[in-house]
Amino acid sequence: MKSKLYKAAMFASVFAVVGCVSIALWNPRPTTQPTPAPPAPDLQNDVSLQRDCATLFRQIIAVQDDRELKRKLFEGVQLAFNEGSVEDTEFKSASTSWLREENELATQAAHMYEQGRSMGCFQKVTQ
Repeated sequence: MKSKLYKAAMFASVFAVVGCVSIALWNPRPTTQPTPAPPAPDLQNDVSLQRDCATLFRQIIAVQDDRELKRKLFEGVQLAFNEGSVEDTEFKSASTSWLREENELATQAAHMYEQGRSMGCFQKVTQ
């Protein structure tokens, strides 16, 4: 009787181990096909995309020009401060203002660059 009980217990243990291993190794395959990616933008041949990118590039250049102008204005204040003709409080105020504007414009430019990348504006085009 003990022999039959032992064999039954061993069989149940082996069955449990095999079942657990099977569950752990089970990797069902998805039944749906992945959706194909949309075609990449074609900057070379898509005139509408070329116009949109040109508009975006003009906006980027305007922001970058504005950043450069504000940098030069602050540089003048910085030089005047170094020469002693601008007070510390005026320099700190100008510095805080420039830094805030610079961060805003840099963030704006970064968003526009990202938009251009997602639109496909930075593809190599041959003429």
